[in-house]
Amino acid sequence: MTSVSIVIPVRNGERYIEEALESVLRQGPLVREILVINDRSTDGTAAKVAAMRDPRIRLLDHSSGRQGVSAVRNDGLLQATGEWTMFLDADDRLRDGAIAALHAGADDAGTVAVYGDYERISETGAKIGRRNLIRARRKSDGHVLETLLGRNFIVNGGIMLVRTEAFRSIGGFDETLRYAEDWHGWCRLAALGTFVYLPGCYVLDYRVHTASVMMKKLLTYADCSPAIDAVFTDPAIVAAVAPDRLTELRRKAEAHMNAYVVAQAFRAHRYRDAFLSLADTMLNRPRQSPRAMLLSAAALAGI
Repeated sequence: MTSVSIVIPVRNGERYIEEALESVLRQGPLVREILVINDRSTDGTAAKVAAMRDPRIRLLDHSSGRQGVSAVRNDGLLQATGEWTMFLDADDRLRDGAIAALHAGADDAGTVAVYGDYERISETGAKIGRRNLIRARRKSDGHVLETLLGRNFIVNGGIMLVRTEAFRSIGGFDETLRYAEDWHGWCRLAALGTFVYLPGCYVLDYRVHTASVMMKKLLTYADCSPAIDAVFTDPAIVAAVAPDRLTELRRKAEAHMNAYVVAQAFRAHRYRDAFLSLADTMLNRPRQSPRAMLLSAAALAGI
């Protein structure tokens, strides 16, 4: 039977790790193993994982000198034995039937990833936002590289299965990048083969809370610019795109990244910072203003 490895990096995640693991265990026999990579937790995370007796759960320590979530995820990728791998954050949870739905969509040998969608939830697990307003919007599938270069529509790795050997062949995540490293990885994967999108298939509850990595530090465009440089100078990516398209796609990526960090400030309710960032965009990068205003409006509307 085709099998799935779930990789869960965690640091001081005792509050949510049990809920994340329980959501995976409910997925059934397609899940071969759950690799919990403990990144030097100082709370009760390890004890809570160890107390869950399912033999598929493996608690592994990330004890090397390599820093960052990419290194932790890559530890899991190297040890994954499933044909497919999912990277699930320790504070999120899978919806019932998520793995079966994603696996059913991976029906072609050339498919390197299959993905669905997500809803946002609060610290307590209650649904937040109005993503139902965009349920009819279809995302890209097939050869998605150019679309993905223009904007990261994956958002969260917990909505997607990646073909393990394919992702391992490109080296997994770039451990030199602190932010947007997942986007770089997905772009490299998209240069190898096709993605399948399952419209209307909500597979993940994406938890938004003040202690999460994306909320506790207000990102700036400068934080993310190294990832843009990495993407648009990566030989595997560049070779897969017509040269005359790269300049336009980079402009789109820059506009989207700038808009994303402004919108995240609004989502975190840091309105002063958000409006200052939006004003900076309008004054210094006016070509990026329309995208920034659009994503900011969506964030304020809860979309």
